[in-house]
Amino acid sequence: MTKYFHRTILTYFLAAAMLLFSLAAFSSCASSKTNLITWTDDSAASAAEGAVADGTTVTISRSGSYTLAGSCSEGRLVIDTSELGDIFLYFDDLSLACSTASVIQIVKGENVYFIINDSAVVDINDKRPQGRYDDDAAIFGRCDMIFQGMGTLTVKSANEGIHSSDDLKVKTGIINVTAGTHGIKGRDSVKIDGGTITIDAGRDGIKSTFPDKSTKGIVKIDGGEINIKCMDDGIQSSNEIRLRGGKITIDTANNGIKAEYRIEAFSGVIIDITTADKGFNCPSISGDGTAVVTVNGESIAIN
Repeated sequence: MTKYFHRTILTYFLAAAMLLFSLAAFSSCASSKTNLITWTDDSAASAAEGAVADGTTVTISRSGSYTLAGSCSEGRLVIDTSELGDIFLYFDDLSLACSTASVIQIVKGENVYFIINDSAVVDINDKRPQGRYDDDAAIFGRCDMIFQGMGTLTVKSANEGIHSSDDLKVKTGIINVTAGTHGIKGRDSVKIDGGTITIDAGRDGIKSTFPDKSTKGIVKIDGGEINIKCMDDGIQSSNEIRLRGGKITIDTANNGIKAEYRIEAFSGVIIDITTADKGFNCPSISGDGTAVVTVNGESIAIN
């Protein structure tokens, strides 16, 4: 009797646990699908209280989670919020282009997560001609920007591809950038932990240029596969570049990897540079500054 009672209680306990797990998983999945924002060529629509659609432009003014989907040849997303808190953008299949401003612009925000859902294909096309703009990239943000997910993000621009005025991080995902000037730029820093990144840029491939030599203006690559074809520097930093993992391939007419004060390439990183100039360039070595170049990668080839 006692054994039967214990077995019965255990059975009910396991069933209840599985039910709670299923409900939690459903709730998590459902939460990423709430606050749906969609585009067509004629209009945009928002089911979110924190987002307002005006024609084909959607403005998000509250933190939270939003799901983006649809197709529009002349539409955009603007984020402008004074609220503290993160914004999570979950991308289903989306094709968005704009000829008058950045396709995605964060005027004000804290941390914005770009989560490309599994198997999703996202195309962002900035159709403006090359020139000087305050929002000078297809995806432009005055905030920390974090990219992750298992889908594919493709960005095209005659100017910059992706530009954060703060920290820019890539954790996972497939990112393809074609840019007339710089490919990926994080003013305070660029940090790449994983993913597959392909950049075709008219100027620098990956860039961080904080004007003050402090703890900013740093590029850190700890993983992922990065392929850069560019006309200027493959990876450029106004301070330091730290390479600790991943596979980096650069084909450039200028410097492969350039940092003002320090370049570190440690065991675990694979680097292949084809250049008409210098593979590694640290200008302060020949100037009045103090510069350090440490190269101890797993495999480094400079052609």
